This record gives sequence, C-alpha cells and structure tokens, in this order.
Amino acid sequence: MADKTVVDVNPNIKVTDNLDNTWSVSCEDVNSDDALTALEATQIASEAILLDTADIEVAAEAMAVITAAIFDTDAVRVLKGGITLLGNFSTAEQPLAESIAVTYDCELISVQVIQSAQSTTSENLTMTVNRVLGAAYDSVEITEPLNVGTQTNWLFPFEGEGVILQDGDSLDFAFPNTETRTNSILVWVRRI
Repeated sequence: MADKTVVDVNPNIKVTDNLDNTWSVSCEDVNSDDALTALEATQIASEAILLDTADIEVAAEAMAVITAAIFDTDAVRVLKGGITLLGNFSTAEQPLAESIAVTYDCELISVQVIQSAQSTTSENLTMTVNRVLGAAYDSVEITEPLNVGTQTNWLFPFEGEGVILQDGDSLDFAFPNTETRTNSILVWVRRI
C-alpha cells in the first residue's frame, strides 16, 4: 500500500503517514534558522497529524520527530530520506543504564546525546548493540568521554557505516554519571 501524504508544509517539508502506525518527516533544503518557517511547519503539521489520527501516541511520536527536526539543525539534516526516530529517553540516573528496543529492521543513522550541563569528570558513555543472535554478535559502537571542552551536545553519525539492526536487537547505553547530569539520548534510523 502506498504512503499517504498528510501535509506538505511547503515544497521542502512533508509529513507522511506510512499507514503502518508510523510517521515520517522529509525536510529538504530547509533553512533551520528561519524561525517563521519552523513555527509555521510545527503548527500546520501538528494540526494535520492530530486531526488525521485517533491514536494520540502516534500523534505524539510524530510531533517529537517534527520538533526535533525544527529545533535541532543536526536532526534536520538527518531527517532527509525517510529517517525516523527509533527511540529516546531522558534520565538523571546514576549510573545511567538504559536500553532502546529495535522493533523492525533498520540502519543506524545517528545517536544524539544532550546533557543538562557540561561534564567535568572523565567518564565514558558506551552504546552496545545487543544482538538478538546472541552475545557473540554484540558490538560496542560508542565509547566516548563526555567531558570534552564545554560541549553538552554530541552527534555520533553512523550513516553509511553499515550498522544494521534487526527486529529483536537492542541498543544498551551505560554512563557512570557521577555528577548526576540529565542525559537525553535520541536514536535515528532508516527502515530497511
């Protein structure tokens, strides 16, 4: 069955109902510094999504994708080509130990990490692909200290690196977080 376009905000932004309880946003040649266009996109797309679905969770997920696309220039870049949000979480747990389940086959595109404040302690964030095939197939894809410079926002690009995930895998995140920062993590993928 073909995709059903819900709204074309302008020639560069399209919100699509994939007819499988998922939504995708296409953003091409979008100048994310244009706040008026961003605001217009949010309003039009949110009205279209909320009016077109009775499932408030689907609508909320679609709005999360749109909001990320509009307010984060890295997200705008990665949303080209049908890339969607696999999952996200935000926590101040100490230590951080969270997983995002993979519920369909996909290619890992990027992982974004946002901290509430700069880390001053040298501690590594790790992301392990926990394969449904078994521990022998697991791989550590990120091992990175989060106390570099004054940075509080990291983007780990994977597009074209061949990190393929399958239904039943999970992405396991670990971080000592001794300074109890709030860590927000978003995982972007392309369905295959």
